Amino acid sequence: MPGWGQTPFPLPFSTLGEKVSEAVQSEGVDVGYVRLDGRNFFLVSAPKLTTDQPWQLRSRPIKERISAIELNLQQFKQTGFELDSLTVTYQFLNGLPVIYGNETLLLTVTKQDANLYGVEPEDRAETLVAIVAQALKNAVEERQPEFLRQQARIGLLLALGTLGLSGLVWVGQRYLSQQERILTHQEQALKITMETLKAERDERDPLTILENEGEDKITGDSSQITSLVAMAQTTAENRRLYSINEIKRRVLQLVQFLIWGGSFYGIVGLFPQTRFLQLALRSAVRIPLQLLSIAIATYLLIRIIAILISRLLWELEDSRLLSPEASKRLILRISTFSQVLKRISAIMLTLTGILLGLATLGLPIGPILAGAGIFGLAISFASQSVIKDAINGILILLEDQYGVGDVIEVGSLAGLVETMDLRITQLRDAEGCLITIPNGEIRAVKNRSKEWSRVDLNIPVPYDANLTEMMGLLETVALRMRQDLQWQGLILEAPQLMGVEDFSDRGVVLKVWIKTQPLKQWDVAREYRRRVKTAFDQRGIVIPIPQQALWVKSLPTAVPSTLES
Repeated sequence: MPGWGQTPFPLPFSTLGEKVSEAVQSEGVDVGYVRLDGRNFFLVSAPKLTTDQPWQLRSRPIKERISAIELNLQQFKQTGFELDSLTVTYQFLNGLPVIYGNETLLLTVTKQDANLYGVEPEDRAETLVAIVAQALKNAVEERQPEFLRQQARIGLLLALGTLGLSGLVWVGQRYLSQQERILTHQEQALKITMETLKAERDERDPLTILENEGEDKITGDSSQITSLVAMAQTTAENRRLYSINEIKRRVLQLVQFLIWGGSFYGIVGLFPQTRFLQLALRSAVRIPLQLLSIAIATYLLIRIIAILISRLLWELEDSRLLSPEASKRLILRISTFSQVLKRISAIMLTLTGILLGLATLGLPIGPILAGAGIFGLAISFASQSVIKDAINGILILLEDQYGVGDVIEVGSLAGLVETMDLRITQLRDAEGCLITIPNGEIRAVKNRSKEWSRVDLNIPVPYDANLTEMMGLLETVALRMRQDLQWQGLILEAPQLMGVEDFSDRGVVLKVWIKTQPLKQWDVAREYRRRVKTAFDQRGIVIPIPQQALWVKSLPTAVPSTLES
């Protein structure tokens, strides 16, 4: 036997324990660790429990064997043996090597133990003699005053380091919380400013629906849409920064927990009297910690993907590859796509996290998925309208029929799209009423603000006016307006005078088309009407009013003979 008293302090943990990965496990055999003072030292094996045994006997043999060996080691350790007199040997009994400590039986080496490493029982016994002797030696030396003082100093340094790191993490959390408060105040200020601009717009010229020749016309003031979009971009950027700060703060909270938990775990492992708490902690928090890790990973993935979606959409909006019209159009769709994509990704990640959590608990996923499929099929029959709304909502988004910020007409309803998701579309009408339309009920939609818009004016002129001069006057007014610096950016093409549209009770109706930027047709139409009125006044032309001509025809004088007859 080698000299076991030559090292001044116990050997490190990594030099004592055997690894399960080094053992060759076979079917029908359970493997487990034998522990002393909370440390894994060596592996033993036992037959697996068979299902045909009575339930009263169904305690795992491996647990019984490990408990018996650990009890022998504890009782021998408490005998107070001297290190110089410690002798660990083995002898054969019934053909198997039996390990003794100072002639006290400790354990028997079985053929299954030897088969774990592909050796003979005698060779396995020689290995275990060395491991057991070193383990007993460490158990004695770890209780010496000098060793305990050294471990106490290490524990004190570890505690001080934990306090320092925890303080730094706390400072980081306070800084991030302060940044979140600043971003919240900024977002509230932007929200108030946006609401003020919208209120001024609605007060100056609210969205109205005018009836003209039997067709509903939507008019509204969109002069401040650029400012509102810029504020929306700033708000989205603030929310992105807020989400990033929140993720950082949550990570720091997790780091804080890990620092204190790791410090406690390390300190109790320094002393043999408290090392059993490590095993208890590992057994108690293994599954909860796995579930917590899955929940944290799911939460972080949801937030990170939400940030990436917002970032990707805004980067696409700023892309130079897009034309100005396409870029402006994309601005109106960003909030819609962002909300829908974030919601879908959150649902998918949450379901994935739930499935991983169930798998961690040891529940079979296959039957759960099959049951969920049957349940989903039953729900789908009961909620066909909801599924129809969702499918139609997806098609509306993919085909870009309309988006948040567009002015649309759906049947007899019209207004500004305020909210849109996979199930519903919400419009704000002329009177400020919020109209909710299920997407499944949308068959035909008229979009007045997609890509470009058009001013469609019917201007009546007197019947006795020279039509050639009147048409030239209307065309001249339109061309001059397009050359004006204030309006040339809003008018996309040269105005078109379509000619005589109708003969009405107000006079000869001339039609004018002017192609404009989206949502700018009402501004251009109002300005063009003002200029036409001014041009008519300068030339003494009176805009005709509805008139009617009555023809009275008298009856012929009756012949007396005829009357008599």
